[in-house]
Amino acid sequence: MNGGCGPSRWLAAALCGVAVVAGVMPGAAEARTRLVCTADGMIVRADFERARASACRMDADGALVIDILPEFPQVNWSPWYAFAIEADGARSVPVVLNYPGYRHRYVPHISTNGGAWHRLDPASVTARGETGRFTLALEAGRTVIAAQPFHTRTTALA
Repeated sequence: MNGGCGPSRWLAAALCGVAVVAGVMPGAAEARTRLVCTADGMIVRADFERARASACRMDADGALVIDILPEFPQVNWSPWYAFAIEADGARSVPVVLNYPGYRHRYVPHISTNGGAWHRLDPASVTARGETGRFTLALEAGRTVIAAQPFHTRTTALA
């Protein structure tokens, strides 16, 4: 699909000067229409380019539980994630990444400005079986949480 110039669409775009247009990336079109959940003054979103989250809910203890399933388990069973939390004010929120049938693999990376990323301290993340747990100190506004830092068309061209 990328003309054989690179192993991925993004790599092909970077190496071959191919223009990446809206809707080309897998999952981008349907992601723009999904709202994962709203809870306790927060909106958890997976409606942006590169987003990946399957479901969301608050548990009885006030933790934000996000289900992550692999996009194509027959090709790559690694459940990659990226989602945003929009908070109406500063707060600390426990987060549980739930991987039904899979295991937690990636220490979360955080961005509050859409460009700069920082990795959570691995010691602050507890992985046990099908879950990964950590606590986020959120400020008012948007925070993006992802398995790995990523670029969108906008940030890649900036």
